[in-house]
This record gives sequence, C-alpha cells and structure tokens, in this order.
Amino acid sequence: MKHARRIAAVLFLLLLAAAVTGWLYLRSDAFRESLRQRIVAEVERTTGGRATLGRFDFDWTSNRVSLRDFTLRGKEPAEAPPLLRLAQADIALSVISYVQLNARLRAVRIDGLEVNLITMPDGSTNLPGPKQPSNRNPVEQFLKLAIAQLDVHRGTLSWNFQKYPLEIKAEDLEIDLRHQTRPAIAYGGPVKAKRVSLAGFGLRDARFDLDANIGLEKDRVAIDRIRITKGRTIAWGQGALTGWQELAFSADVNLEGTAADLVPMFALPLPPQGSVNAKGRVEYRANDWRIDAEAEGQGWSVQRGPVAWSRLAWSGHVLYEKQVATVNRLRLDLPAGVFRGAGETDFRKYSVHGTVGGLQITELQRYFGAEQVPWQGFVSGPIRLEGEGANADLHAHLTVSPNDSERALEGEIEASYSTRTGIATIDRAQLATAVTQFEASGASNAQLNVKLTTSNLRDIPYADRLPLKLVEDQGRVRFEGIVTGGLA
Repeated sequence: MKHARRIAAVLFLLLLAAAVTGWLYLRSDAFRESLRQRIVAEVERTTGGRATLGRFDFDWTSNRVSLRDFTLRGKEPAEAPPLLRLAQADIALSVISYVQLNARLRAVRIDGLEVNLITMPDGSTNLPGPKQPSNRNPVEQFLKLAIAQLDVHRGTLSWNFQKYPLEIKAEDLEIDLRHQTRPAIAYGGPVKAKRVSLAGFGLRDARFDLDANIGLEKDRVAIDRIRITKGRTIAWGQGALTGWQELAFSADVNLEGTAADLVPMFALPLPPQGSVNAKGRVEYRANDWRIDAEAEGQGWSVQRGPVAWSRLAWSGHVLYEKQVATVNRLRLDLPAGVFRGAGETDFRKYSVHGTVGGLQITELQRYFGAEQVPWQGFVSGPIRLEGEGANADLHAHLTVSPNDSERALEGEIEASYSTRTGIATIDRAQLATAVTQFEASGASNAQLNVKLTTSNLRDIPYADRLPLKLVEDQGRVRFEGIVTGGLA
C-alpha cells in the first residue's frame, strides 16, 4: 500500500511539473519564436514567395495574436515594392490545439495593408507559385482563409503602380485559392463573405453579401461566377479584372432589386421606392463606372412638395458613364397616361423630351399644384422638361381630346410653365367645350390676350369672381381684350 501511494505521489508531481512547464513554455519567448517561424514557413510553403515577419506577440490568456511588419515577396524585382506588406495585424483566435498549433480566426484587424500587383515585360505577374506541388491533387493550396470578422484600414491596392484605396469590412469571409494545372489559370477557387462594406470606388453604403468563384490568370482575374446580395437586391453574372497596366473591371450582370437598396448606394436623388430589373454590362475604369443595360422599374414615385405621383412604371435603355445617366427608348407609365422619349441627368440637372399620350388634365393640375378648373379631357403631344432639383421649366405643344363628361375640352395649346416663378406662358391656345370657345396668348400673372365666347359662365375658370351673371339658356357672353395681373 505504501509503495502504491509513493507511485501516485510521484505521478502527481510529474503531471504538475509538466503542467507548470507547459504553462511557462506558452508564455516564453521560445514559444513565440517557434510560432513566428511556423507562420513564415507555412506562408512560404503555400505561396512559394519569400516572407518576413518583424514581430510576433501571442497573449495565451486571451488567445490574441499581434503581427508587425509582415512582408511577402513574389516574383517582382528586388527594387520593387513587395507583393504584400502590412504594418500591423491584430488577430483573435479560437485555439483548437496548442500542440499542433491549430486555430481558427475569429477576428482580424489590419492597419496599413499594401498589395502590389506588377506585370512583367513577358506578360506574367509577380504572383509566386508553390514550392512543393502535391502528389495527391491536381491543385496545390495557395491561400485558404476563414475569418469570422475582417476589418482593413488604411489599405491600398497598387495595380502596376496605380494606387486605389482599400478599406474593407466583412464577416464570415472564406477564401480557398489553389494552384491550378489547367492552362491559363494560375490560381482559382471560391471567395465568400457576408456584410461586405467597401469604401471608395464611387460607392456609398455598399454593404452586401458576396459569393464568387475566381481564377487568377496570366493577364487577368477571371470571375467565373459572382452573386451579390444587398437587402432584397440580387445581382449575378460573370466578368473579369483586366488591363494589367490600369485596373479595369467588366461584367455581364443581371439585376433584380429595389430602389431602397440602390438609391443610397449610388447617392441618387430619387425617392427610395420601387423595384428595378436590369440586364447589361457593368464596367469600371479610371475611377469611373459605366453601366449599359436594358432596365425596367415598377412602383416608383415622383414628388413635388406635398403632391406625388406614385406607382409609376418605366422601361428603357440606360447608359451611365462619367456620372451622367442617359435613358433612351424611355417609356413612363403615368397616372392615366404614358410618356415615350428620352432623358439625361447628372443627378443635379436633368432634361427630358418626348411625347405624352392620354394624360388626364386633372392629374396635371394636381401635380403642378394648379387651381382646379372644371374642364376635363386627355392631353397628348411633344414636351420638353429641363430643370435642377425642384425647379423645372416645361414646354409643351399639346392636343387636347375630349372625354365623355359634360365639360369635355378639346383643342390645341402651345405653352411653357416654370416652377421657379409659377408663371405659365401661352404662345397659342385654342380650346372649346360644348358651350365655350376660348383663345389666348400671353403670360399668367402678367398679360393675357383673350377671346372668349360662352353661354354658361360656370364653364369658365374664375368666372365666379367676376361681377357678371347670366340667366341660364337666355344669354351669351363675348369678350375680346387684355387681362392683366394675377388670377388670385
């Protein structure tokens, strides 16, 4: 019995000594140095580049890693900037095994990241290749990452010495790039992330989910498949990063989305209402986006003060470049009417020209805030609208067709209206109802030349303000003269 107790005591002391030794080792410089060397060796093995790491710190109590002055050189000349350089990276780990040095990345915050891609004279790039090809697979892993939370600050992407800002936030990032033996492709694999936020590239509030499959080739980055989701908006397609001398992106894209997602992203001065479907090509070059697509929208709205036209539908060919949007073959379904034409805007000023048809007089009065008149009918003809913000100038040459009401109006009018002044200028107007004939020219709030004949004063706008009265069916008024002042 005494012998067994002695053995148990010795074993306990040995286990205690091992635990203390392990605890001291985890906090030692030797352990940190072994991890630093392991990181450098693994990076060099998988990438084929040459890596250096200035400083490595590991806090075993919180499982946090701090890297300083990390560089990775590829095939670039010695005098050129390295393929990758970062000033500082702070990493939170979920440790699986201290013995095998196996851990998952919970959060990575990078400050001062530089990525430098260079094209050589023979067309190849400075991307390295793995040193030891695998005997078990036709591909060799180049980069595999799984990061729960990524935050990149003060980053830059240099594409043949042209620099672009690189500010990224993402969650659940997964990258699995492998060296390919297939022709043309150097590396390829899936890239996935959620709630990606990009700064720069002319976008705002650009938070989206990403699911793509890419291939790094000799002279381009091929995007075999890409799907971007933002709220209720989905865009999918395929494309490529091309132009090694200057960063360029192009893709054939399909889009099903909402204005609520897209309007803030491109800082468009439109109400965030309605849906949009589009199919076309998206390009990015020299810090400028270009979009060429066939598009249609439903449920959009246009508002002027407290009055709005809602549930509008539109379709057309959209071209957006140099921060100017042009729409050709535009069809706009208005309340009880339709517009066909074209438009252009730099999102400050805008111009629209085309033809309206079947537009109700009552809807025009309501939108422009005009006082209601008793006449009814449909308006059609060419119009031109130019403006900036809420200020607009409208010129129209319209034909008025009667409806089935008792006060149906018909005729022709050529006029202009300015929302800046609230003044309507009539170049020529010839209008008639069943009991009234009206001709006019001039400007409201100034001087109008008027010819009027009627057998019912109630058929005339503002006639109730005149000191006149006709006995029904027993009189007729004829007026020819000049009206001055406002019709208040």
